[in-house]
Amino acid sequence: MTSSNSRNAWCAICGVTIESTIIRLRLIYPKGFSTYDPDVVCDADVEWLDQVHLLGYNTSVTTRSKFYVSGLAIIGRGVDMASETQTDPSFAGVDVRTLRVYRNKKGPERVIPFHWQCYKTLALYLTGTSDTTRIRKGALYRALDRFSVVRRVQQQASVSEYRCLSLDYGDVSKAQKDYWECIPGQEYTVFSPQCQAQLKRDIVAFISSPRFEKPRQYRHEANRESNPLTTLPETVIFGVSEFLDNRSLINLFCASLETFSSLRDNGSFWKRRIITHLPFFFELHDYLKEQSQGLENRDFRKIFLWADAASKPQSGVTRLMFPVANRRRIWKVCEQIGEIYNQEPHQKNVPKSYLECQARRSEGQVIGDTREPGLYFRSVNFLRDWSELLRPWTLDLFWNSEGDLSGISVTFGEDQRIFGHEPLERGAAQTTGSFPGGVWIRGFVFHIYVSSVLRPWQACSWNYSSCKGITVHLTDGSEHTYGQDGQHLVKMPFAAAENMTIVGIKGTLTAHKTHGIYPFIEKIWVLQAPITGGQSSRDSLKHRAHEVSCWNTVNCMLKSLISPDKDLELNLCKGRVRNFERWHCLVPLNTLILANDTTQLYQIRSISAYLIRDRICFNSWSNHCCDVGNLRVTTDVETRYLRDMDDDGSIWPEHRWDTFDIDGPGGEIIEEVIVHHAFSQDPSPKAIEICTNRGRSVIWGVDMEQGENGKETNKACPPISSHRLPTHLRPDGGFAIVGFAMGCGKVFGRWHSNEYHVERSKAPICRSYSRRLNGEGEDYMDEEDSRGPWTKDQYDRRNESTIHTGMSKFGIITKRIAGSPEQGI
Repeated sequence: MTSSNSRNAWCAICGVTIESTIIRLRLIYPKGFSTYDPDVVCDADVEWLDQVHLLGYNTSVTTRSKFYVSGLAIIGRGVDMASETQTDPSFAGVDVRTLRVYRNKKGPERVIPFHWQCYKTLALYLTGTSDTTRIRKGALYRALDRFSVVRRVQQQASVSEYRCLSLDYGDVSKAQKDYWECIPGQEYTVFSPQCQAQLKRDIVAFISSPRFEKPRQYRHEANRESNPLTTLPETVIFGVSEFLDNRSLINLFCASLETFSSLRDNGSFWKRRIITHLPFFFELHDYLKEQSQGLENRDFRKIFLWADAASKPQSGVTRLMFPVANRRRIWKVCEQIGEIYNQEPHQKNVPKSYLECQARRSEGQVIGDTREPGLYFRSVNFLRDWSELLRPWTLDLFWNSEGDLSGISVTFGEDQRIFGHEPLERGAAQTTGSFPGGVWIRGFVFHIYVSSVLRPWQACSWNYSSCKGITVHLTDGSEHTYGQDGQHLVKMPFAAAENMTIVGIKGTLTAHKTHGIYPFIEKIWVLQAPITGGQSSRDSLKHRAHEVSCWNTVNCMLKSLISPDKDLELNLCKGRVRNFERWHCLVPLNTLILANDTTQLYQIRSISAYLIRDRICFNSWSNHCCDVGNLRVTTDVETRYLRDMDDDGSIWPEHRWDTFDIDGPGGEIIEEVIVHHAFSQDPSPKAIEICTNRGRSVIWGVDMEQGENGKETNKACPPISSHRLPTHLRPDGGFAIVGFAMGCGKVFGRWHSNEYHVERSKAPICRSYSRRLNGEGEDYMDEEDSRGPWTKDQYDRRNESTIHTGMSKFGIITKRIAGSPEQGI
C-alpha cells in the first residue's frame, strides 16, 4: 500500500501538516488556492512544523524497551534522518528506507509522525512536566494505534488509502484534504503551542489594565427560606462548584443568588478555577504564581471569563492568543490520547540474573492471534539462581474477562515474577497452584481456541485465537490443568529440551479488539538453561516435530503430547498460509487414522479426498482451480474422516468426494506420499500424491482441465512445475504409515455460484489466481450467513456453496512394525 508523503500526512498529536513548505508556497503563490492571511502568518511562524520526529518500534534490539522516538526526520516520498546521530538506543539498527508514515499494514515499518512542540505539550498533559523522557513510549504507541483508521482520499482518478488517526482535531480536520488546505480564519492552527516569554509579558500587561480591577463590594439580601443551598456549609458549596463546567456553574448562580454572592468575589475560588479549568494557559498560571503578593486589586472572576473566551480555538481569535488557542485545541487531543494511555498496563522491571546470561530461547510459539502484531514486549526470569529450585513456589495464571491468558507468574515467598499482566477489569480471574521445592516445570500444553478463516473477523468480535487454558507438566510426572479445557480447544505442547531447565519466558501480548479488556499472550519464547552450567550456545533451541502445531485431540494419535510414544514418528511438511504466514502454527492438525496398529493396514478398502473446486476461478493456464479439504478412509470395519465438519460447521457433500481403492486384504498398503508445492518457492502443499507398494498412485489437489464453454471436467492437469522440488514423505526402515496429519488454513472455493471476480494473488512471485475477493482483499462471504448461528435456510445455502478451508500443511504418522528394532526419534 502506498504510504503518505509529507504533503498529505499530519502530526498525530495536533493534526497539522508535518512540513511548512506547502503553507509557504500558498503564501507566495495564492492564486487558485485558499491561503492564510499573509499579514497574520509569516515564514517564521510555521518553521516549527518542520521539527518532525517519529514514534515506532524495533523488534531486533535487545534493549528492554523496543519503542523509540527518532531524531529529526525528513519525510518526502520516503523517510530519511536529518542526522546520523540518534539518542534513542532502541532506534539502533533501524533500516530507515523501510519506514512508512501511517502505513496501512501494521508492523515495525509503520511509524507515527509528530511535531516536537506537540510532543512536549503531550508530555505536559501526561506527566505534568515538559520532560519527554517520562512518557512511556510503548504505551503511547499502543494508545495511538487504537485510533488508527483507514482514510480514503481522492487522488487524481484513483482512490488511495492512507493510515491516519481518528482523533478529533477540531478545526484542523477540515484542512486534512488530499494536500493540506490553508483555510482563511484558521491561522491559529499553524502557530506553535510553545509557551512564549513575549506572549506572557503581553498578557501580564493586558491583565494589569483597569478593566480587571476588583469592583466595590456587592451585597444582596437573598431570601434564605426559599433556597435550600443556604443550609449547606460554605466549604461544600466551594467543593461542588469546582467540579462544575461553566454552563452548570451559571445555572447554579441563577438558582441561588446566595451562592453567587459568596463566590463572585472569592479570589481563591477563581484562581483555582483558572488552574483546573484552563490547564493549558501556562502564561496565566505563571502570572498568578509570580505576582501572588500584588494581585489584591485584581478581579479573578473577570480574568477567568476573559481567558476562557479569548483562548477558544475558533475563527476570530486574536493573533495575540494564537499560541494559546492552538495549545487549547491540542490539549483536547491530548485528553483523548491520555484516556487510553493511562489505561495501558505498566511493565515491571526485570532484574538481571546469573541464569539469564546462560539461557537459550526456544523457537517462537504463537498461542494467540488477532491478525495484528502484538505490541506488548515482555520478559521474565522465573529462576535467578539454581538454589531456588529447592524452594517452595506458587504458580499463578491470570485470565482477562474473556478467559484469555494474560499472565503467568512464579512466586517465591513474596517475590512475584510475572510474564504478561494481571488483568484488573471486572470478570478477570486468577488460578493458583502451590508446589514444594525440588519439583519444577517440565513443560506446558496450551489449550487454544482457534479462529475460523471462514468467518469475517471484523464482524465477529469473538473470532480470534487465544489460549483459554493450560496444563502444566512437572518434573515429578504430575500434571495440573488450569482455565478451560474441552474438545472445542486444540492443544499445543512444549517441553524443555533434553538436559535443559525452563528459567523464564520472553514474548509478546496483543491488544484485545474490545476496548477495556486486558491484552493477552500472543507469542512466547521459552528460556532454558543447562543445569550443569558451562558455555551455552546462543542458537535457538529447535522444537520437536509435533510442537510446531496445535492438535485436535479428538483424533490425535499421540497419547501424550509432552512425551510421545517412541514407536510413533511424525514427518510434517509445514507449508504456510499466504498473508498469515506468521500464525500458521495456529492452524490445527487433524489426524486421519489409517490404522491403530500396523496389522490393521490390511483392512483398508479405500481412501478418499474431498475436492474443493471452483468452476469460475482459473489458474494462469486457464484450468479450473482445485484444492483438498478433507480425507477419509474406509476399512472392513468402519469409515473414518479427517474432519467431521469444516471450521464453521458446514458439511462435506458426497458428490465432491474422489475415491481411490486399495486392496488391503491383498497386501496393498500406502508406502509414500509425495507433496507437490505451489508455483515458485512457495512451500505450501498444492497437491498430494498417494503411492502404494504396488506402483499405483492417485493425485489430489491438482487443477482440472477446462471443458467446452468453460465447463468442469474430471481430467486432472499435470502437477505444477514448481521451482521447489516435491517433498517425498516416506517411513523410516521398520516403520509403516498409519496416519495422515493435515492442517487446513486457507480458504478455497466460492460462496456465490453465479458471480465471479478474478484477481491475481498478492503473494510475491505467484502467478496463480486467488479466489473471489472483496475490496479488502479477502475471500468474499456474506456476512450475515457466515456469522452464525444459522437458520435452516442459511444452513442449506451454506452447504450449497463450494467454499471450504483447504490444505496448507500435510504430514504422515508412522509406527514401528512389530518386531522391528527400536530407534530414537
